[in-house]
Amino acid sequence: MSGRQTITQSLVNSLQPTGKEFYVRDDRLSGFAVRVQPNGPITFVVNGRIRGGRTCKVALGNPDLLTVAQARAEAEEPLRLMRRGIDPHTYRQQQMEEKRRARAKEEALSITLGRLFERFMETGERKPSTVRYYNWAMESLLSDWSNKPVRKITRSDIEVKFVSIKKAKGQSSVVKFKRVMSALCNFAMEEEIDGELLLTSNPVKVLSGKRYDLRIPSKERFLDDEEIHKLLHYAYVERTWPTKELFDQNNKDGVSDQGLHFVLLALFTGLRRGETESLRWEDVDFRKRLFIAKDTKNGRDHVVPMSFVVSRLLEDQKNIAGNSEWVFPSSNSKKGHISEPRSQLDRLKKATGINDFSLHDLRRTFAHHAGRHGSDFFLIKKSLNHRSGDITAAYIGGTVEMIRPVFEAISRGYLSYFDPDLAREIYEPEAVAREAAQEYEAMKEAGASSKPVF
Repeated sequence: MSGRQTITQSLVNSLQPTGKEFYVRDDRLSGFAVRVQPNGPITFVVNGRIRGGRTCKVALGNPDLLTVAQARAEAEEPLRLMRRGIDPHTYRQQQMEEKRRARAKEEALSITLGRLFERFMETGERKPSTVRYYNWAMESLLSDWSNKPVRKITRSDIEVKFVSIKKAKGQSSVVKFKRVMSALCNFAMEEEIDGELLLTSNPVKVLSGKRYDLRIPSKERFLDDEEIHKLLHYAYVERTWPTKELFDQNNKDGVSDQGLHFVLLALFTGLRRGETESLRWEDVDFRKRLFIAKDTKNGRDHVVPMSFVVSRLLEDQKNIAGNSEWVFPSSNSKKGHISEPRSQLDRLKKATGINDFSLHDLRRTFAHHAGRHGSDFFLIKKSLNHRSGDITAAYIGGTVEMIRPVFEAISRGYLSYFDPDLAREIYEPEAVAREAAQEYEAMKEAGASSKPVF
């Protein structure tokens, strides 16, 4: 059967294979036809000529999937395209590619906060302490938003989250939430996906716009005279009585010599935790009595003069560190040096009976007692490696000898809280010797005057 006639459902149902392919062309819509293959399959097709070009055949589907009315309606589009000189196959491929790209763009624009955080952390160079800070914030404050699309985080969401964190964790945590979330949203505002920005505004700005309290209460904790006495008494008396060997055999407080040295070095020098952790022996010069902290917060090497106590402390630590390149090595750390001394600090606080304090409190302790013992404010800033905005200060620069008196004053002051006589023996040996000689002469004179006469 072939020819042109009105294609109906009953006609299609009556078609049978003849062992030879044939077409039934519709007399209502030119180009619409039914193809019957030799082995039986029947297909609705469009046969036509692309305007100004070649002939084109488009398969629409079989009668099991389409009715005649549906097939005739679907035939309209490819026939219209051919009349306009457009290849229906090429057009369909372009449409499929556009849909694929639209889906991919929609997927990219639906990126979750967790995935955005991964991309954020992959860019730029950050110090280990900064990486820890961001990871902590993501795990502790934003984990429930990890699977939330960034574009669906509204200003209202930010407000609700801010209030919730403040109520549960306090002001310090809520400010960290604001800082990290704002950084992520600013990063998202720079992400361009197929010409479209991931975010066009930062929803975190609602917090400053509505004047939420974004201040972190300043911390003023530092060790006082009595607490420093307790710490040094533990270090130099309790841990050596009756002998160091016996103490080590019976010690159950879990404080290691290295852990103690770490804390004492921070106390006597005011170093930040990261600066202390990353010290290398190649940067320690016992002859010149100084060392260099290189992984500093402001990116500038910090030359630190060694007081008598610090010099002795590092000599003892050298015996513990052995051949390690690090002053405070650790076999449990991927970096090779100690990276989280919190457990040692907790044990030390328990062993000494000192109320809760942090490693950064030791930095404040250094600054407080340096000022108390007469050190100049400018020199204290240089001793702590604070960046100064004073242009004159930049011209002056500074040598290690300029700040050495600050470290010696700290060392003497701490020792005086612990043992005033020891402080004098170390820092006034000539005066002590002179007084001892005077006392000796006085004793001799007193002995001579009281000698019996025979």
